[in-house]
Amino acid sequence: MYKGIILTEAQERAFLSIANSEQLIYENGETDGVYRRLVNANPTYQYANKIFDQFMVAGTVYVNPFTYKNLAGELIEKKIILPYEESKMEIVFKPFNLDAVHMLMEEQGIKSDEYPIDRLEAEFSEAAQIAAECQEIEEYYKMDSMSMTMKYIIGLSLGIYDENFMKKAEAYNLLEEKLKNNVVANIVAKYNKILNIASHNRLLCPVGNRNNKGKSLERIHEIKQSSDAVSILRISSEKLQKRYCCTTLKDNVDMVQRPEAIAYRQKVDEWLSAVSKFDLDTAEIIEKEITIIQKNIKTKKAIDDLSFNVYEGEILGLLGPNGSGKSTTINCLLSLLKYNGIIKIFGEEMSPSAYELKSKIGVIFQDVAVFNELNVYDNINYFCGLYIKDKNIRKKYVDDAIELVGLTEYKKYLPKQLSGGLLRRLNIACGIAHKPKLIFLDEPTVAVDPQSRNNILEQIKKLRDDGATIVYTTHYMEEVEILCDRIIILDKGKIIAQGTSDDLKKKANIKETVQKVGPTLNDVFLKLTGKELRD
Repeated sequence: MYKGIILTEAQERAFLSIANSEQLIYENGETDGVYRRLVNANPTYQYANKIFDQFMVAGTVYVNPFTYKNLAGELIEKKIILPYEESKMEIVFKPFNLDAVHMLMEEQGIKSDEYPIDRLEAEFSEAAQIAAECQEIEEYYKMDSMSMTMKYIIGLSLGIYDENFMKKAEAYNLLEEKLKNNVVANIVAKYNKILNIASHNRLLCPVGNRNNKGKSLERIHEIKQSSDAVSILRISSEKLQKRYCCTTLKDNVDMVQRPEAIAYRQKVDEWLSAVSKFDLDTAEIIEKEITIIQKNIKTKKAIDDLSFNVYEGEILGLLGPNGSGKSTTINCLLSLLKYNGIIKIFGEEMSPSAYELKSKIGVIFQDVAVFNELNVYDNINYFCGLYIKDKNIRKKYVDDAIELVGLTEYKKYLPKQLSGGLLRRLNIACGIAHKPKLIFLDEPTVAVDPQSRNNILEQIKKLRDDGATIVYTTHYMEEVEILCDRIIILDKGKIIAQGTSDDLKKKANIKETVQKVGPTLNDVFLKLTGKELRD
């Protein structure tokens, strides 16, 4: 399996700079200013995200040994940053990758748009020709560049030299100077160095083809050589149309160490293996698996290790701040979301296919869900008909639901003709018309007037008195005081307290304050305006 990623020089400086700013690394002793140079970067938000994306694929960043010995801190201790081994074999990757070369140019302040493909190829061909001529001279005299230069300088200073050699050496020096000034040659050299280190250390490389989405042999050949992290990201992030990295390096470090992220990298390794064998069918199957696994990486557990009972005939208040896991809990109880564990309702295990069991459940979500084309009666009749097939029984149930929620006068009204409070009551009627034994009510009184709210609360009490068990979520604490027999408080996906209202007040141990005990504002409002329902 690949071990991590090697970044470009600019990306490495940015990564270390971010790590330093978040206090994830620090100077390893006295480094005589080396450390300051290593972390001297101020990457933009977009550039940092680009690095975080690649880090998510890799899990570990490899740096050169000299850089590594100057670092200390959490990322060193957790082996998130490790030293690579220098490549002992010089492998030349041809042809060079256009996107990679342009990316390296931009990082060095060179305008890549001034180097279209034809100019790049021309300068690369020129550099290759120069390099070939230099190599021919070196082989003829059996000397490397340093030896050639030293012999030339000594010959000039002492006046003792082989005229033919001196001419060749002068030509050699001119060729080397031209090679040194060849922008493309220098960039391709850096490109090759990165690929060689990546190949030698079994690392991913950040400089692959970012535009070619096809499965051409050229693309496969390149991925096979460079283990291209950018191409891997295109497989998943682009298909998902969503980024799956966090906004801070610390959060990304935590994320890449999760089991889901490790499983993702193992699957990427399988994909690379399939690609290297030109097994495109297997690679395509694995790509779909990668997409699914990656989607789970950033998905934090909305609920974690929940265990509780709901007793028959009670109203259980499920409370918690936004994002605490209330809606997720309800969706799991209804088997609308996947979960690990067992849920039993009326002694039967819940599952997506437990249709008989689900027919005993009624659900009223926060968002109104009715058909705009159907009137009040037909809406309730339709939803009731999903469970009750006998027309005579269904008609009685629909009439009972309409009477319960006080919509008798509005049976022929379309939803668009109803006020917000009336719509809420219609929503409740659709959810309870089939007389379910267990009812989930998710914030049913949001954005309604006090009269409608009071009526809804009275309806809920009557449902309980008629034998229904109710799970009720709300942000209105006074509703909980009025309705709920027991309360569970969730926060960050965990149960932090449960019991009756009085039990929770005792557990909270809040000092009492002297205050005038009297009616609430809600009581006053209803006294002054009356409890009669309004349109």
